Amino acid sequence: MEAIERAGASRIEGLSAIVRQLWEKACEHDGIPPDSMFVVFSDNNPYVPYHNKAVRELQEARAAFVPGGGYVGLRIKKGRAIT
Repeated sequence: MEAIERAGASRIEGLSAIVRQLWEKACEHDGIPPDSMFVVFSDNNPYVPYHNKAVRELQEARAAFVPGGGYVGLRIKKGRAIT
């Protein structure tokens, strides 16, 4: 079970790093300081779709990772549990 918990935590750490990198790139593209909390990116910012997808994956990974019980590995999609 510890290996599963480490894998879940490692995935969350990796996704967090990717989200941060994409945030910085998107900010750089639009000339926005990366420490800004709320921004509106330009319509032609090529990093925004990738950042949005990475944030969704991070949120799903965090929802699946239960600190007290480890990584569950199930998600609900269209009313059904999937692995």
